[in-house]
Amino acid sequence: MKTIIRLSIVSIFLLLSGVSFAQSGTDSLALKGQQIQQDSLRKIRPEFYRKTLSLDSGKAAQVAEIQDAYKAAMQVILQDTSLSQQGRRAQMGALVNERNRKLRGVLNPAQQQKMMGNQPTN
Repeated sequence: MKTIIRLSIVSIFLLLSGVSFAQSGTDSLALKGQQIQQDSLRKIRPEFYRKTLSLDSGKAAQVAEIQDAYKAAMQVILQDTSLSQQGRRAQMGALVNERNRKLRGVLNPAQQQKMMGNQPTN
């Protein structure tokens, strides 16, 4: 009986300390976890492109680099509070066109169709 009570008290303590830790905002463990996840995705993404687009490893890595650069640039645009909605849309459109231009240099038409769908060819 004493063991059950002790375990209950310890469990409650751990639960409460975990809740307060989780609510502490951006802590280094969460940021480190995000970094590990991003690093893992950078390793997995080329393999995904290799399989889904039937690419060799070199081209899959190129596509992953293009996509990573696109996503990073898109984040910059989305976080820029000085842009109007119209300015943001214009920059996003230019960014999409630039990404598509780069992908066209790497992918054949069938692969482009899988990757970009029916986007206009600017």
